[in-house]
Amino acid sequence: QRRRCRDGRRLLLLNTTAPWKRVLALLTNAQRLTLGHSPHGSVPDLLQDCLAAAVDSIVAERPGGQVLGPVEFDETLRIVRSQVVARVMEVIDLVEPLLVKSREVELALAAMTSPVLAPAKQDMETQLRSLIYPGFVADTGFARLRHMERYLRGILLRCDHAPGQVARDTEHTQAVARVRGEYETLVAALPPARRVGADVLVLRWMIEELRVSLFAQTLGTAHPVSEKRIYKAMDAVEDQI
Repeated sequence: QRRRCRDGRRLLLLNTTAPWKRVLALLTNAQRLTLGHSPHGSVPDLLQDCLAAAVDSIVAERPGGQVLGPVEFDETLRIVRSQVVARVMEVIDLVEPLLVKSREVELALAAMTSPVLAPAKQDMETQLRSLIYPGFVADTGFARLRHMERYLRGILLRCDHAPGQVARDTEHTQAVARVRGEYETLVAALPPARRVGADVLVLRWMIEELRVSLFAQTLGTAHPVSEKRIYKAMDAVEDQI
């Protein structure tokens, strides 16, 4: 099912004329400057990522959330073409502050030079690379992009707190590593097609919420989260194998 959705998106992208002239005309100077500093390497590549996320979100709003036949494809293509510029701009409005915040995180991490903070710094660098990378916009998805800035703010708060809470930071880092290790083991044991199931993908974001609950509690989480809750969700996935 996920493969059919991706194939449908690919066909929609191929049949959708990229609306870049209209999109570029709507960008502010600040947005143009910010979008020029992304991990994608170029503004066109970033915009293509935003387009993919926009198309995915429009398709997700269709009955059944996928395109199965020629009639549905033609109707969905019509809807995509009519909505894509507005949706791409919505995506860009979410992505721009993420690029600004990720740069702040990079600078904060670069300033962490104490050897005692090396493990925490390495963990945060790994987290940042898992959040912001070429293709992250479509991978994250329109609905989840709004949570990303909170995750980045969580890293900044951790940078502030870690020097005075080294032992506590280490304890929390180990807790996340345990959960992450169990998650990676679970995913590796799943058939490739199963790894992109909604119940599997949500585990990855539960781990990000766990990080917020441990390192930046003042930011709050999107939902109740704990190691126990994540393990229970993993068990539910395993029960479906």
